[in-house]
Amino acid sequence: MPAHGHRALEQAWRLHSRKRWSLILISFSPPATVSRKCQSDWQSSVHAGAKRRSGRGPTPTDLLAAMTLESWEQDTLDWDYIKQCRDIATARFTNSLSQVMAVLDGMIADGRNVFFAHTMAGGIPKAKVFLVVANRIYKGRGPRHMSSQALLDSDMGKLILQNFEEVSAITFQHLIDFSAAIRERVEASGGQPRSRSDARRGPEQRHR
Repeated sequence: MPAHGHRALEQAWRLHSRKRWSLILISFSPPATVSRKCQSDWQSSVHAGAKRRSGRGPTPTDLLAAMTLESWEQDTLDWDYIKQCRDIATARFTNSLSQVMAVLDGMIADGRNVFFAHTMAGGIPKAKVFLVVANRIYKGRGPRHMSSQALLDSDMGKLILQNFEEVSAITFQHLIDFSAAIRERVEASGGQPRSRSDARRGPEQRHR
């Protein structure tokens, strides 16, 4: 974890450590499928504009950027490549989360009540074609209206659904998993650990 990350945690801790309850807010980068460049070699270009780069391939968002309003419903994504990107980004995310929990473990005394708040949001790729399609779905009237089913059936729509799942459910599960040691220690010493997800995409989730 960078030094500024430690300082931010320490500052936040001073605000809450005087009370019986310790509030921990977890808000990392956007979902794993689009958050980082894929580090594996890009073997072939699957879309026009997805240029090969030495040792670093395009993000899934780069692939969406190559789609057009005329082609997006027929365009396909290389799901094996996207899985590589997702795995790399997930490893980065969980590594950062592990470091955060190691720092917090030394700050949280036995017997404290701890509230972990998962506040991630996002999932919308910054791709021009999607923004136009979404505008027609949500705001379109008459001949300009577009059915959301067309988006859901497309590869672009399937990628966005993956993003929403990462933001709401999967990253919250990572928080539960990586905070387990702290929660078990706190509970064993008389404290009450609680976790809650308030991600803007997906339903509210709670975990004791």
